[in-house]
Amino acid sequence: MHVLLCCALALSACAQLQSVAKPSLPTVASTPAARALPAVELPRAAGFCDPAHNHCIRPATWFWIENALYGSAGPTTPVHEQDGKWLSWENGQAVHGYTLLRTELAVPSKVKVHDVLIVWRANDDQPVWPVSEEQAQTPSYWVVMVVETVDAKAGTFTIQGRPDVPVPLAAARSVVERKELLFEGEKPRK
Repeated sequence: MHVLLCCALALSACAQLQSVAKPSLPTVASTPAARALPAVELPRAAGFCDPAHNHCIRPATWFWIENALYGSAGPTTPVHEQDGKWLSWENGQAVHGYTLLRTELAVPSKVKVHDVLIVWRANDDQPVWPVSEEQAQTPSYWVVMVVETVDAKAGTFTIQGRPDVPVPLAAARSVVERKELLFEGEKPRK
């Protein structure tokens, strides 16, 4: 009986909390100090990171990769440039060497065999794209893939060695710019 009374009180308290109006959050430009910062989109609500919202990728985001190999889904890290250094969005650590890729949403009719794509690869029970801006800036699910076949009608592509596993193009980003990044202490070649 005591347990039922506790449950009833807890449910009543939850119902009262849900009925209270939530305060509005200040915008980025609400204080003079905030106006001096570069404009960065505020985090979006969960489930709002579909292709219509650019997978919640910030405009300054590039992807740092070691290489793009046929038939693999190599790891990649979303990064941004700050004070001449490339930093991980997730932990702020500097990255060095390898390649940086700037991307945009993949357009199924423009994707070709051998294109390099950055792809959101969630586990089987998870959404096809990130569920929040914070998740979109982490390397947990972003991978680099090389296209083997394209089915523009179905909106999918496959990679070498996995023709039985179509990947949705809605979860992919096409490369629009590439930069080679020097390793720490490495001098630019002339």
